[in-house]
Amino acid sequence: MKVIVALFAVMFSFAAAAADHPIVGTWNLVETYNEVIGTGARTSAYGEHPDGVIIFTREGRLTVLVTPAWEGTPSSTTAPPRNFLAASGPYTIKSDTDLVYRVDVVVNPSPKGVDRPRTYKISGDMLTLTLPTTKRPDGTQAHTVFTWKRGK
Repeated sequence: MKVIVALFAVMFSFAAAAADHPIVGTWNLVETYNEVIGTGARTSAYGEHPDGVIIFTREGRLTVLVTPAWEGTPSSTTAPPRNFLAASGPYTIKSDTDLVYRVDVVVNPSPKGVDRPRTYKISGDMLTLTLPTTKRPDGTQAHTVFTWKRGK
């Protein structure tokens, strides 16, 4: 019984923390890029004018959609671009700079149920999310950065 009470206490404290956290809300994509560690060299992650939105709910769910800007007409562009991102899952704020979300809905064949750590920084109405550093095929290490502006 004590374990159940403790579990509910943790669940409700997280819900309250998420509801009060400044990350809660809708954010519109400003830019995204891949950055090489050490040199700072940047390459475009989704082209020049990507579109995107990320939503953090009070209940602790993240939903994100990102796509390069579509060109052409609806009849000439029938398939989503290859680097379309659509995912959703519960998130947890770990610290003032770290969060993790667990994907339970995803558009591509990425594994579900995997924790995805991110670092974040909120400055005014801007949110920066940085993915973990990975080793690229050329041997360099890089991370992807997403910059978002709070929606009105």
